[in-house]
Amino acid sequence: MQLDSLMICHLVNELNQQLIGAQIREIHQTDDRMFEIELFRADAKPMHLLLCAYTPTYLCVLSHKRKNTNFIPSQTFCMSMRKHLEGSRIASVTQINMDRIVRIEFNRIEDGSAIVSRYLYCELLPSAPNIILTQDGTILDACIHSRKEDRTVLPQVKYTLPKNSGRMNFMEFSEAELRNVLDYPSTEDDDTAPSILFRLFNGLNRQVVEKICTVANIGYDDLYSTLTGEGKDKLAHALYNVAQEIADTTGLYLYTDASGRVSRSAIPLSDSLPCTHVSVNDWIYQEVSSSGGVIAAAVKDLEKQIHSARKKELRKERKIREEMNETAKMEEYKLWGNLLSINAWQKVPHEKSITVSNLFVDPPVDITIPLNPEMNLSSNSQLYFKKYNKLKKRKEIGAEKIKECQQMQEYLNNLAFFAADVKDRKALDALKEELKAAGIHKQETRRPGHKKNSRNPELATVTVDGFTIYIGRNNVQNEYLTLHKADKQDVWFHAQKIPGSHVVIHRQDAREEIPENVLLHAARLAAKHSQGRDSGKVSVDYTLIKYVKKIPQGPPGLVNYSHQKTLVVTPETEQ
Repeated sequence: MQLDSLMICHLVNELNQQLIGAQIREIHQTDDRMFEIELFRADAKPMHLLLCAYTPTYLCVLSHKRKNTNFIPSQTFCMSMRKHLEGSRIASVTQINMDRIVRIEFNRIEDGSAIVSRYLYCELLPSAPNIILTQDGTILDACIHSRKEDRTVLPQVKYTLPKNSGRMNFMEFSEAELRNVLDYPSTEDDDTAPSILFRLFNGLNRQVVEKICTVANIGYDDLYSTLTGEGKDKLAHALYNVAQEIADTTGLYLYTDASGRVSRSAIPLSDSLPCTHVSVNDWIYQEVSSSGGVIAAAVKDLEKQIHSARKKELRKERKIREEMNETAKMEEYKLWGNLLSINAWQKVPHEKSITVSNLFVDPPVDITIPLNPEMNLSSNSQLYFKKYNKLKKRKEIGAEKIKECQQMQEYLNNLAFFAADVKDRKALDALKEELKAAGIHKQETRRPGHKKNSRNPELATVTVDGFTIYIGRNNVQNEYLTLHKADKQDVWFHAQKIPGSHVVIHRQDAREEIPENVLLHAARLAAKHSQGRDSGKVSVDYTLIKYVKKIPQGPPGLVNYSHQKTLVVTPETEQ
């Protein structure tokens, strides 16, 4: 679900009808970047304004209370909104420059009966979503703090719009004004008419631009430099008519093609396809609910962070390997150093090279060695030995660094697998804590007195014929199960060479025989909780816990094991 500028235009109109005059009762936090504002208006039922700064971003209003809403302890930005907004009334909802930025104005009577206005900027930009609270043009607080070359989002800093938000709003121009704008754009020789429209104006998408070009009888790939004055007249006229159509339209049009694929548009596009007309607000909430709501949005954001970390490790490994390519000359430098040392008695003033006999091969052959003309042979020999030692050290350290990168990639692959299985708040919180510990997820500010949960992880268990089988559902649980909870005589299972859960059969005594059906059941569980769960057959290794060792300085859950046997099983279909 992505909101474009035209959808937000209609959404703002709907919110103005619902929210103007509503008073803020309470503000709650449902996740690190998700908030719920409870609103009251005398002539309507209590409403709930939902704000999300994850990608996909959204903003919508509910006229009913959501069931099973789990609020989390309020963090800094939520507390700031409570301090500055609770008790205030909504005065206006505005879209900035037809961009994906919504500004909500709040007014509150404070000391001396003065009316104080504050603004909440909801930046619904997929690449950099944020929610920012301002007063008198200065940032009071923001959901996401950032400091970049072109923009700083920090408290007590002047608020500036994101990059490209300064483009024009074509809805504000007359047809004659649009014609004048189209006369003097900054163009390149290969600019097409659509690229010029996208560069000049906010609020356009491909569907709308295609419609404008069709009405103006201009090809989508036509160069702008080839347009005549009449062509620009037609383009301005089509753009103006679309602006009027948008102003006269409400809601969202959902079109269903022959294959069942649903496309959406803020203006009518086709009479030949079945169409459903809905309000933008209702469509947003339906999409959010069907996609898993709070948990799904948070997990998607964490998966993006894992993906970025994985790409970073791949780039790091590639760079190290490129640097290690230079070590191919290491032995050659050592040979040159030895040969120059043997021939150090020779006088070669200001020579750039020397040809000597290579005594280390049989029969000896002549070899030409480059020299620094300002140094004698002995000094050149020492120079090559220094290069040799430097490359030798680089090769040793590089091999260690590559091994660390590969371990981290394996760990991140495991994280990505376990993230896809997160369905509830407890699993989400566990994943966040693990990402924070790994330095991937930014540590959120905690409320005073809010302590980190230090209890041992809760493991899933299954009992088969009197034997207890434990299952780790993430890397932290895997490490705790294998390295701390399990006894030496217990039997450990893991899918072969793919991410998955550690599974352990507990034995009371090392002499206790485990029936074959229990071994097979544990192997099927390991296959089910692995990346190979959709395969017909999965190879599962099993061994005693005493043969499973943690990789030194390795990430959580990564182990080496030996003395294993392998079972080929179908993944377990029932928990």
